[in-house]
Amino acid sequence: MAAFPGLYRMTIMFAIFTGARIGEIMAIRWSDVDLDRGVVKIQRTVSTARVKGEITQDGHRWFDLKTRKGIREIPIPSELVLALRAWKE
Repeated sequence: MAAFPGLYRMTIMFAIFTGARIGEIMAIRWSDVDLDRGVVKIQRTVSTARVKGEITQDGHRWFDLKTRKGIREIPIPSELVLALRAWKE
């Protein structure tokens, strides 16, 4: 499935080229990606973990990263930039 163009391939390529955690990758928005500069900003994560004090666990929750050092810009190679441009179209 990863060989075919689409969500799985893009997710795997993104993970390989950036080294970002899966929760960080799943929380990426287009506003976090600067294709002209070739960088992606990591500033949030997504989790299915329960939040203290909540009884139910419905879906995914977006969280800020735990530390300031977690917020970072990762340079991405031209191969990933081209793949992201095609994916965005």
